[in-house]
Formats: sequence, C-alpha cells, structure tokens
Amino acid sequence: MREAELLHVAALSYLGAVDDARRRAAGLLWHRTFTEVEETMAAVVPRVEELERSRRRRSPAAGALPGASATRDGLLHRLKVESPLGLEFRRIYLKLARTRGRSLPHTLLVTSATRGEGKTTTTACLAITLARELGEKVLLVDFDLRSPKLHRALGLPSSSWGLAQMLQSRHFDERFVRQTALPHLDFLAAGKTERPAGELVDTSACEWFLQEAAGRYPLVVIDAAPNLAVPDPLIIGRAVEGVIYVIKAGSTIRKAAEYGVKVQREARDNVLGVLLNDVGEILPHYYGYRADTYGYSTEVAGGES
Repeated sequence: MREAELLHVAALSYLGAVDDARRRAAGLLWHRTFTEVEETMAAVVPRVEELERSRRRRSPAAGALPGASATRDGLLHRLKVESPLGLEFRRIYLKLARTRGRSLPHTLLVTSATRGEGKTTTTACLAITLARELGEKVLLVDFDLRSPKLHRALGLPSSSWGLAQMLQSRHFDERFVRQTALPHLDFLAAGKTERPAGELVDTSACEWFLQEAAGRYPLVVIDAAPNLAVPDPLIIGRAVEGVIYVIKAGSTIRKAAEYGVKVQREARDNVLGVLLNDVGEILPHYYGYRADTYGYSTEVAGGES
C-alpha cells in the first residue's frame, strides 16, 4: 500500500519521524499505512483559525447594510500573498493543478467531519488564492444553508438572497452574485428561504446548479456543511469534480476523520486530498512561524498578529 502524496512534500518526512504515540495523542489522521485514505494527497497549513479569531476581535457591529462593501478585517484584505498562509495556499494551488495527472478541477467542494475545523476559512483562503493565481473568474459559493458563515470570513455583510432562492426556483439569478474586492472573485451567499435545507439540497438541484455555475465560471469553489453532521456534502460531492477534506490537528478525532473521508469517498471517489489545518500547534518549529526562521514571526496573515 503506497503512502499518500503530500502537497507540502517535506512534511511527510517530518511526520514520519514523529513516533506513533505522539501522533495518537495529537489526534492526527496520519499513521504509517494511511488506512482509510491511501492514495489521497494531504496538505498541511498552520493556524488557519488565527485569521478567524483576529477577524472576530476586530469585527464591526452586526446589522450592516446589504449593499455595504467588504470590511478591512475580512480575508479578502487580510490574506496576503507573502504571508505564511498565503504561501502555503499557493503550494496547494500548484498541487491541485496536477492532481493525479489531471488538470485543475472546475468544480471543487470543501468539507470536514465536524464544525470548528477551519473548513470555511480554508475555503475562503483557497478561493482567494485561485482567483489570484489563475487570473480567471472564480465563483465562491456558500452551500451551507443551515449555518452559513462564509460571508463573515470574507468580511461581507449577510444577505437574505442567494443560493437558496436559486435552488428553489431553478433559476440562476446573477443579481444574487456579488463582486468582491478581488477582480476575479465573485461570491454567492447562501440566502434564506422558508423551505428546509434538506428539501433544497437534493441530487437534481445540485447537478442543475453546478451545471449552471460551471457554464458561467471557469472555476467554482463550494463551502459545505460537515459531512458527519448532515448528508449535504455527500449529495453535493457527487456533482463536483473534486473534494478537499479539512481536518484540525490535535482536535479532530482520528476515527471521525477516517470515517468522514470514507463516507465521502463512498458517495463518489473524488476526494482529492486531506488538508491538515492548525498544524503549527503540533509542529511549530518545523513550520517556522517563529521569530528565528526566515523572517516570519507571529504575523499570520501579513497584517497585525
């Protein structure tokens, strides 16, 4: 059985040097045989939640007008190209561009096992990076109709109009799509309807939406709910070309992560890889986000620490 391929190749040799007891204690998915995720690539990024925690500390009061522009606290402004996270997400982009010998997926879903693993922040960082690197239009979609948070990560006000209305009417209304501060990145909020999410998110609706979105955008990036909480990511996953699975180092229970990847692959075998988030807490010196390594100190996103 061959080991998974890492986006950050050097991390594999380091992880291999960490003893099994420490890995179990850290709650990481990785073990010597990669039992449930063999042939699945993995990415590692440090402290992605620090962006969200910093944003919360400085976020404006609720109740912003629907037409308001992005705040300076959102990832649209805070994820700098030359920041540690910015560089790691550029590595992820480069790896995705040649995953399994194929070109970059046109439709990409990001999910996780449970909430609180950095999935939404990861999705936003990935979409921002893809828009910067490709120079082509990218549509970022909040498909978590039950608990939408993507607009907050971006620093955008909430909206009652968006994806939910499109799924209900089966009409791709471009008036609901919002331009962002990045020239090539558009955002579609989750929206709100009286119909429950379970009725809106079905196979035919997801296939319809992905076909409509992919016909308008070269790349569509989707943030979905955790797949152990609700079946939505399994349904959406069947309609997209690729899935990235986010796991939080030292937090996600290994069995939950393994089972989450397993059920996602059973829905459709298109899981491109596992992204290990917050790895700086487990391997801080290796990733070098300290004062003694290559110029990066505690500055997470190129802004204030």
